[in-house]
Formats: sequence, C-alpha cells, structure tokens
Amino acid sequence: MIAKTRGVSAVFARDQILLDVSKGYFLPGDKLMTAALARRYQISRTPIREALIQLERDGFVKSSVNAGYQLKLLSLEEICDIYEIRELLEGMAVEKLAQKGITPGQREKLRKSYLACQDAETIEQRDAADRDFHGMICDFVGSEILCAIIHNYLVLSTTFNVARYMHSAYAFANDRDIHKEHGLIIDAITAGNAKLARKLIIKHISLARKLLSNFSDTLKKRKRQK
Repeated sequence: MIAKTRGVSAVFARDQILLDVSKGYFLPGDKLMTAALARRYQISRTPIREALIQLERDGFVKSSVNAGYQLKLLSLEEICDIYEIRELLEGMAVEKLAQKGITPGQREKLRKSYLACQDAETIEQRDAADRDFHGMICDFVGSEILCAIIHNYLVLSTTFNVARYMHSAYAFANDRDIHKEHGLIIDAITAGNAKLARKLIIKHISLARKLLSNFSDTLKKRKRQK
C-alpha cells in the first residue's frame, strides 16, 4: 500500500509540475527545488524526488551534482526533432483511431476543440486548443503505452515556451488556418479513412516543424551577417 501511495503521489507531483510549466509559473532555466515543490503541492519530498527523476528521464529537466534540478531550455533544433517524432507517432495513432471508429461524443469533443482553435484571439489560446486536439486523438485510441509516449512528446514540443518561437516565425510567414486542418482530420476520422487521416495529421505537424526550421535557419543567417 505504501509503494502504491508513493507511486500515485509521484505521478501527482509530476503532473502538477508540468501543469505549472504550461501556465508559465516555472520557466525554462528555472531551478526546481525539492523542498519548495513539496511545500507548494503539500506532499512529502520523496514523491517530489521521484517525480523529478522521472521528468529527467523524459527530457523535461536536467540535473547536476551541486545545482539540483533545472527546467530545460529546448533549442529550436531539438523542438524540430520532437515534431518529427510526433509525425510518426501521431500518424500511427490517428490511423488506429480511424480504423477503430469514434463515438458521437468523441466527435463532439473534437469539434469543440476545432471551434476553440477557430475562435482563439491569441496565439497562446490557439496553441492550447491545438494541444487539446492532439491530446484527445491520442486518448481516444485507447492504447495506454502509445498514449503515454505521445503525451510526453506533445508536452515537450508545445509547453516549453514554443509560442514565442511560433509567434516570431509567423511574423515572416503566411499564417495557417490550423482549425481548417483540424476539420479535415476530423472528417477523415469520421469517415473511417485511415490512410487520409494519417496523411493529413502528418502534414499538419510537418508544416509547424518546417515553419520552425525555416525560422531557425533565418536566425542563423542573421547571426552570420552581423
């Protein structure tokens, strides 16, 4: 019972830390102190340490002998690599979902996410709706292993202040109608067209990756010109 309780507490601590990161309470580069986190979440230090070890394994934090744990700051190149991994994993997930079929309730949830993305007034709101959309597709597949892996990469690629990169990238690129891309994916899933659904979501994620990659190349050229 104790081991089980510790395991649940560690999962809780991990989820709370990532939630705080997504809300901007913790920023890339911030130190994560065990005692402070234990006070914040009102739990003992043991599950906090377990959560930080797991977060390091998952690539969210890095540790050093003297400095403890620090929230990682991902480079544009690292984020692009993660997006490429997502193309493969989410392509597999959406194909499985289209083959399996979705319930009317699941389709309605996807539609609400589509509308939230369409009506978003800020890039942060749009990114949150986009993250929800991809997360739901993963959840609806029903595979715990696939879902856990995808959610890790989804958080890595969208939580760590990527919005500021994307905002700068869109400043010199034509904006996309992301909600329309979501709509096409929903239609393909609903129709049971697994191959089309996979093609569409891969293209959808690939466009974001290429936009970031082009932005990264532009930054490098500007640095060389100085």
